[in-house]
Amino acid sequence: MSVLLTMLCLLVSGLAHERIAFVPDPHIMDVEGHPELVKSLDEEVHSTRLFNENIFAFRAALDDVASRGIRTVVIPGDVTDDGQRLNQEAASRILEYYEQHYGMRFFLTPGNHDPKAPFGRHTGSASFLKPDGSVHPISSDPGMMLYGSDVNPDLWSAGLEEQVSCYSDYGYFPREDYLYWETPFSTYTPDDYSFGEALAQSAPDDRLFCYCDSIRVMDTSYLVEPVDGLWLLSIDSGVFLPDGKGGFKGSNPGYNYTLGHKPHLLTWVRRVCREAEERGKTLIAFSHYPLTDFNNGASEYLIRSWGRDKFDIERIPCAAVSDSMALSGLKLHFGGHMHINNTAVWKVGDAVLTNVQVPSVSAAIPAYKILTLKKSGKYRLEDVIVEDVEGFDSLFPLYRKEMEHAGSRGSQVSWSPVILDSRNYAEFCDLYFRDLVRLRFCRNDVPEILQEQMLPYTGAELLARIDADARISRGMSSWTGYDLILDLYRFHYSADLAWRLVSRRRVRQYEKLFDAAQRSTEESEFISQMRDLGMIMNLFIDQDGR
Repeated sequence: MSVLLTMLCLLVSGLAHERIAFVPDPHIMDVEGHPELVKSLDEEVHSTRLFNENIFAFRAALDDVASRGIRTVVIPGDVTDDGQRLNQEAASRILEYYEQHYGMRFFLTPGNHDPKAPFGRHTGSASFLKPDGSVHPISSDPGMMLYGSDVNPDLWSAGLEEQVSCYSDYGYFPREDYLYWETPFSTYTPDDYSFGEALAQSAPDDRLFCYCDSIRVMDTSYLVEPVDGLWLLSIDSGVFLPDGKGGFKGSNPGYNYTLGHKPHLLTWVRRVCREAEERGKTLIAFSHYPLTDFNNGASEYLIRSWGRDKFDIERIPCAAVSDSMALSGLKLHFGGHMHINNTAVWKVGDAVLTNVQVPSVSAAIPAYKILTLKKSGKYRLEDVIVEDVEGFDSLFPLYRKEMEHAGSRGSQVSWSPVILDSRNYAEFCDLYFRDLVRLRFCRNDVPEILQEQMLPYTGAELLARIDADARISRGMSSWTGYDLILDLYRFHYSADLAWRLVSRRRVRQYEKLFDAAQRSTEESEFISQMRDLGMIMNLFIDQDGR
């Protein structure tokens, strides 16, 4: 079922042979219990995450985790699509099943999709599929959509307190089988810890903090010791700022708001790091958001050539955030949110922070990570590709209805029909991703000059355009600028896992094209963009210096 990627790094201390699975961003939609909530495939191929297949993929990932005998599972946010009550209930049932049947213990942290706002809000969509292949709107609020929309109150997106109540057994509150548990507001220490005292101090009202002068919100952060010697630190780093219209903005910027609006968290993290070192605990932190730049050194070129609104530049934490967390003593942090596979090392003075971005099972090359702690005080990371998923194609008949309905109206679907020939889930994800790049990234992100002068042309034509005397390598006529951009995004999202889809011969031909651009004496925007594109591609390929 899987392909593994292994690396070695240093930890503060060792905890021999303990394994932890990290499965962020499953974005579950309960299309089994609520078939009326299947979204159109057209909606999926324009999104950086799948919707409909995620519940099947999440189960497949947990089945694989179970087959390996792993009992500790961390889910760093976005368990559900948008924190809807019915999706939370479905997710809770899945977690309960794997806990009861396999002895798994799950540890969660909030994402930007669950919750969508600190106190909850209405949600809905206009792209739910009818049995005849047409789309129609459903929302939790009859006034939210146009007249004629269906209403399902359980599409309400739960707030923080509702969320932790639903997932109360999964880290947010103390349990008798935990060896230790605390929050940033706990008044006890590991020396005088008792389950009763922890329970007494775990109520939502005891975990409120104030920001923007008057907004009081629960902080769901916690520290837990599930097995002797292992401390898991869950950091609730999301901040929802008022939008000026009576509601709240999303928490997409992550840690860029955290230090200013949750200063108590940094103080707490410093204390936890100090305690962990003094007590010889292996400390592993996780949250939904990245703690370092995740573009592998390419952000400078991306900002210069593609702009600040591409490749999620706005989600990169500022240097002050990374510096502060590194200087706090934090050594190892796992994040989700980006749906990408990236490991970055941040150094400030003698402090070294490793930030691991875990890919999602609902996007690009679907995968999760396994952390194995070693006797030597080192650890191993493995990327596990979720390839075979039971039920991944169960909605294909409905997608065919979507295609037929479009044809009956004299139009055609935006997605490539070949996606319905997918032999397994990983292939389905790749075909979905091809359409995502073609329909969204190429149109909205790629600089206009490259859209016009690169995307439609073959590699041979592009090389001849840059250097008329260059020798055209065999096979350069078989790919176009679109294929180059597709592979760029494959490496961005999946790092070394992309090699299963991209040939090294093709990459050498890309390098030949970029080398010609570097040597060119032509002063034009096209050549300048090609030079920067070459630097971006090289940095995305050279993940972790390999």
